[in-house]
Amino acid sequence: MPQYVPITVRYSRYLWKYELTPAGRTLFFCVLVTSVGMATVMVPVYQIFCVLFMAYVVIWLMNLAVRTKLKVTGQLPRRVTAGDQLRTELTITNLSAWRPTYDVMLWLLDMPAAWKFESADIAIPRLGPGESGNIPLIFRPLSRGLYDLPELRPHTTFPFNLMRSGSTRFPLGSVVVVPSFHPIQHLDVPVEIGRAHV
Repeated sequence: MPQYVPITVRYSRYLWKYELTPAGRTLFFCVLVTSVGMATVMVPVYQIFCVLFMAYVVIWLMNLAVRTKLKVTGQLPRRVTAGDQLRTELTITNLSAWRPTYDVMLWLLDMPAAWKFESADIAIPRLGPGESGNIPLIFRPLSRGLYDLPELRPHTTFPFNLMRSGSTRFPLGSVVVVPSFHPIQHLDVPVEIGRAHV
């Protein structure tokens, strides 16, 4: 029977692993540290906390404002050699009838430890209402095996690349990673010639 995990713990993990980018985690940490200034309004740290907290809220609201429903089309190859690059091109479509979206990127939660996600920093700068754009999806698996990949999450990081926001999920399915093979160019075999004794 699976162990019960409180919703606060689950949301904290989701917030830390997905919604906050590395820069967003730094801002969030600064808000937490300066929150000790709430004990009194007389110290400068309280004013710093107010500025950081308001910046966090404004950025969060702006991020939600440009979040739109996205459609993903594309196909990931089902077989790759360990150590080689696994690459495909995905098409992202903004399904909104009136809202544009900005800084569209890709992310996955709980990727296999033996995989590297090499296109996490690539973005589509802008998608107008109904517009489509192409974005590469690049992985590099380092170990052989059969891997069930987590769902792909296209999202917007506008503004300032501090937060991720998106509701679309795109299944990637399974990929077989076969061992790398390097043919032998030459093989030196020492040969010992024996002598016959009478």
